[in-house]
Amino acid sequence: MEYSCIGLNNLPDEILLHIFQNLNNIEVLYSFHGINQRLDQIVHDRSFTTHLTFAKWSSNHFFDLFSSDMMLNRFCLQILPSIHENIQRLDLDSSSIEHVLGVANYPNLHTLGLYNIDEKSVECLTDKTLSNIFKKQIRTLFITIYNNDDDHKAMTLSMAKICDKIFNVFTGLTTFVLNESWYKTRVQLTFDNPFFPNIRCSTLLKLIVSVKIFDDC
Repeated sequence: MEYSCIGLNNLPDEILLHIFQNLNNIEVLYSFHGINQRLDQIVHDRSFTTHLTFAKWSSNHFFDLFSSDMMLNRFCLQILPSIHENIQRLDLDSSSIEHVLGVANYPNLHTLGLYNIDEKSVECLTDKTLSNIFKKQIRTLFITIYNNDDDHKAMTLSMAKICDKIFNVFTGLTTFVLNESWYKTRVQLTFDNPFFPNIRCSTLLKLIVSVKIFDDC
Protein backbone atom coordinates (compact mmCIF):
# COMPACT_ATOMS: atom_id res chain seq x y z
CA MET A 1 0.00 0.00 0.00
CA GLU A 2 2.88 2.40 0.75
CA TYR A 3 4.33 2.05 -2.76
CA SER A 4 0.86 2.35 -4.32
CA CYS A 5 0.25 5.59 -2.45
CA ILE A 6 3.57 7.02 -3.59
CA GLY A 7 2.58 6.23 -7.17
CA LEU A 8 -0.86 7.79 -6.75
CA ASN A 9 0.59 10.91 -5.21
CA ASN A 10 2.70 11.43 -8.34
CA LEU A 11 -0.43 11.71 -10.50
CA PRO A 12 -2.25 15.03 -11.05
CA ASP A 13 -5.54 15.52 -9.22
CA GLU A 14 -7.48 15.45 -12.50
CA ILE A 15 -6.10 12.01 -13.41
CA LEU A 16 -6.80 10.61 -9.94
CA LEU A 17 -10.33 11.98 -10.04
CA HIS A 18 -10.92 10.40 -13.45
CA ILE A 19 -9.60 7.02 -12.23
CA PHE A 20 -11.71 7.07 -9.06
CA GLN A 21 -14.85 8.07 -10.98
CA ASN A 22 -14.63 4.78 -12.87
CA LEU A 23 -14.57 2.79 -9.62
CA ASN A 24 -17.25 2.04 -7.05
CA ASN A 25 -17.48 5.09 -4.79
CA ILE A 26 -18.04 2.99 -1.65
CA GLU A 27 -14.85 1.04 -2.33
CA VAL A 28 -12.94 4.25 -3.12
CA LEU A 29 -14.01 5.88 0.15
CA TYR A 30 -13.27 2.76 2.19
CA SER A 31 -9.85 2.24 0.60
CA PHE A 32 -8.49 5.79 0.40
CA HIS A 33 -10.14 7.84 3.14
CA GLY A 34 -7.64 8.87 5.81
CA ILE A 35 -4.44 8.03 3.93
CA ASN A 36 -3.41 11.65 3.49
CA GLN A 37 -4.97 15.09 3.18
CA ARG A 38 -4.67 15.27 -0.60
CA LEU A 39 -6.41 11.94 -1.21
CA ASP A 40 -9.09 12.88 1.32
CA GLN A 41 -9.81 16.06 -0.61
CA ILE A 42 -10.17 14.08 -3.85
CA VAL A 43 -12.30 11.19 -2.55
CA HIS A 44 -14.51 13.63 -0.63
CA ASP A 45 -15.42 15.29 -3.93
CA ARG A 46 -19.17 15.62 -4.45
CA SER A 47 -19.01 13.30 -7.46
CA PHE A 48 -18.30 10.45 -5.00
CA THR A 49 -20.32 11.51 -2.00
CA THR A 50 -23.77 12.81 -2.99
CA HIS A 51 -25.25 9.31 -3.50
CA LEU A 52 -24.05 6.38 -1.39
CA THR A 53 -25.48 2.91 -1.97
CA PHE A 54 -24.91 0.36 0.80
CA ALA A 55 -27.40 -2.20 -0.54
CA LYS A 56 -27.08 -4.25 -3.72
CA TRP A 57 -29.67 -6.21 -5.68
CA SER A 58 -28.96 -9.91 -6.21
CA SER A 59 -31.32 -12.54 -7.60
CA ASN A 60 -34.58 -11.72 -5.78
CA HIS A 61 -33.51 -9.50 -2.89
CA PHE A 62 -31.20 -6.73 -1.72
CA PHE A 63 -28.22 -7.52 0.47
CA ASP A 64 -26.12 -5.34 2.75
CA LEU A 65 -22.78 -4.17 1.30
CA PHE A 66 -21.28 -3.84 4.77
CA SER A 67 -19.38 -7.12 4.65
CA SER A 68 -18.16 -6.86 8.25
CA ASP A 69 -18.61 -4.89 11.47
CA MET A 70 -15.17 -3.38 10.81
CA MET A 71 -16.36 -1.88 7.53
CA LEU A 72 -19.60 -0.61 9.10
CA ASN A 73 -17.71 0.94 12.02
CA ARG A 74 -15.16 2.62 9.73
CA PHE A 75 -17.91 4.27 7.71
CA CYS A 76 -19.97 5.25 10.75
CA LEU A 77 -17.10 6.53 12.90
CA GLN A 78 -14.74 8.04 10.33
CA ILE A 79 -16.02 8.39 6.78
CA LEU A 80 -19.67 9.47 7.03
CA PRO A 81 -19.04 12.22 9.63
CA SER A 82 -16.42 13.66 7.24
CA ILE A 83 -18.73 13.86 4.22
CA HIS A 84 -22.18 14.17 5.80
CA GLU A 85 -22.88 17.62 4.34
CA ASN A 86 -22.41 16.31 0.77
CA ILE A 87 -24.82 13.38 1.02
CA GLN A 88 -28.14 13.82 -0.80
CA ARG A 89 -29.21 10.19 -1.13
CA LEU A 90 -28.60 7.03 0.91
CA ASP A 91 -29.57 3.46 0.01
CA LEU A 92 -29.55 1.19 3.06
CA ASP A 93 -30.37 -2.37 4.04
CA SER A 94 -32.61 -2.69 7.10
CA SER A 95 -29.72 -4.00 9.22
CA SER A 96 -27.73 -0.76 8.88
CA ILE A 97 -30.48 1.90 8.87
CA GLU A 98 -30.15 2.90 12.51
CA HIS A 99 -26.33 2.80 12.50
CA VAL A 100 -25.85 4.95 9.40
CA LEU A 101 -28.63 7.50 9.95
CA GLY A 102 -27.69 8.00 13.59
CA VAL A 103 -24.00 8.86 13.20
CA ALA A 104 -24.29 12.32 11.66
CA ASN A 105 -26.55 15.16 10.72
CA TYR A 106 -27.29 15.05 6.98
CA PRO A 107 -28.46 18.58 6.15
CA ASN A 108 -28.80 17.95 2.39
CA LEU A 109 -30.29 14.44 2.51
CA HIS A 110 -33.55 14.38 0.54
CA THR A 111 -33.78 10.82 -0.82
CA LEU A 112 -33.71 7.47 0.98
CA GLY A 113 -33.74 3.89 -0.23
CA LEU A 114 -34.68 1.45 2.56
CA TYR A 115 -34.48 -2.20 1.58
CA ASN A 116 -35.62 -5.44 3.25
CA ILE A 117 -37.53 -3.50 5.89
CA ASP A 118 -40.04 -5.19 8.17
CA GLU A 119 -42.21 -4.13 11.10
CA LYS A 120 -39.26 -4.29 13.50
CA SER A 121 -36.77 -2.30 11.42
CA VAL A 122 -39.33 0.37 10.52
CA GLU A 123 -39.70 1.15 14.23
CA CYS A 124 -36.28 2.83 14.27
CA LEU A 125 -37.71 5.53 12.01
CA THR A 126 -39.73 6.84 14.96
CA ASP A 127 -36.56 7.80 16.87
CA LYS A 128 -37.00 11.49 17.73
CA THR A 129 -33.65 12.61 16.34
CA LEU A 130 -34.11 10.70 13.10
CA SER A 131 -37.79 11.56 12.67
CA ASN A 132 -36.94 15.28 12.72
CA ILE A 133 -34.72 14.69 9.68
CA PHE A 134 -37.41 12.67 7.95
CA LYS A 135 -40.22 15.12 8.58
CA LYS A 136 -38.27 18.14 7.35
CA GLN A 137 -36.03 16.80 4.60
CA ILE A 138 -37.01 13.53 2.94
CA ARG A 139 -38.97 14.03 -0.28
CA THR A 140 -38.33 10.75 -2.11
CA LEU A 141 -38.45 7.26 -0.60
CA PHE A 142 -37.69 3.88 -2.19
CA ILE A 143 -38.53 0.75 -0.18
CA THR A 144 -38.69 -3.00 -0.45
CA ILE A 145 -40.40 -4.99 2.27
CA TYR A 146 -39.14 -8.26 3.71
CA ASN A 147 -41.86 -10.70 4.74
CA ASN A 148 -41.58 -14.49 4.58
CA ASP A 149 -44.98 -15.16 6.15
CA ASP A 150 -47.07 -17.58 4.07
CA ASP A 151 -50.26 -16.19 5.59
CA HIS A 152 -51.55 -13.70 3.01
CA LYS A 153 -53.74 -11.90 5.55
CA ALA A 154 -50.76 -11.50 7.90
CA MET A 155 -48.64 -10.14 5.04
CA THR A 156 -51.36 -7.64 4.14
CA LEU A 157 -51.61 -6.48 7.75
CA SER A 158 -47.82 -6.15 7.95
CA MET A 159 -47.77 -4.08 4.74
CA ALA A 160 -50.49 -1.83 6.13
CA LYS A 161 -48.58 -1.29 9.39
CA ILE A 162 -45.37 -0.42 7.56
CA CYS A 163 -47.07 2.01 5.16
CA ASP A 164 -49.00 3.60 8.02
CA LYS A 165 -45.73 4.14 9.90
CA ILE A 166 -43.98 5.55 6.83
CA PHE A 167 -46.72 8.05 5.98
CA ASN A 168 -46.83 9.22 9.60
CA VAL A 169 -43.05 9.71 9.78
CA PHE A 170 -42.29 11.07 6.28
CA THR A 171 -44.75 13.94 6.37
CA GLY A 172 -43.10 15.84 3.51
CA LEU A 173 -42.93 12.90 1.10
CA THR A 174 -43.61 13.74 -2.56
CA THR A 175 -42.41 10.51 -4.26
CA PHE A 176 -42.92 6.98 -2.92
CA VAL A 177 -41.55 3.96 -4.78
CA LEU A 178 -42.59 0.53 -3.53
CA ASN A 179 -40.29 -1.81 -5.42
CA GLU A 180 -41.40 -5.40 -4.86
CA SER A 181 -39.84 -7.68 -7.46
CA TRP A 182 -40.31 -10.90 -5.50
CA TYR A 183 -43.82 -12.27 -6.06
CA LYS A 184 -44.17 -13.58 -2.48
CA THR A 185 -44.09 -10.08 -1.03
CA ARG A 186 -46.68 -8.62 -3.38
CA VAL A 187 -49.79 -7.98 -1.36
CA GLN A 188 -52.77 -5.69 -1.50
CA LEU A 189 -52.10 -2.03 -0.82
CA THR A 190 -55.28 -0.01 -0.54
CA PHE A 191 -55.99 3.49 0.67
CA ASP A 192 -59.33 2.21 1.95
CA ASN A 193 -57.66 -0.23 4.34
CA PRO A 194 -59.88 -1.75 7.07
CA PHE A 195 -56.84 -2.25 9.34
CA PHE A 196 -55.60 1.34 9.08
CA PRO A 197 -58.38 3.56 7.70
CA ASN A 198 -56.28 6.71 8.13
CA ILE A 199 -53.42 5.77 5.77
CA ARG A 200 -53.02 9.05 3.92
CA CYS A 201 -50.23 11.20 2.51
CA SER A 202 -51.48 14.63 1.48
CA THR A 203 -48.09 15.72 0.09
CA LEU A 204 -47.55 12.71 -2.21
CA LEU A 205 -47.29 13.63 -5.90
CA LYS A 206 -45.88 10.40 -7.36
CA LEU A 207 -46.59 6.79 -6.34
CA ILE A 208 -44.72 4.01 -8.16
CA VAL A 209 -45.80 0.41 -7.48
CA SER A 210 -46.13 -2.88 -9.33
CA VAL A 211 -49.85 -3.21 -10.07
CA LYS A 212 -51.87 -6.29 -11.00
CA ILE A 213 -55.33 -4.86 -10.33
CA PHE A 214 -56.21 -1.21 -9.72
CA ASP A 215 -59.68 -0.63 -8.28
CA ASP A 216 -59.32 2.12 -5.66
CA CYS A 217 -60.82 4.80 -7.90
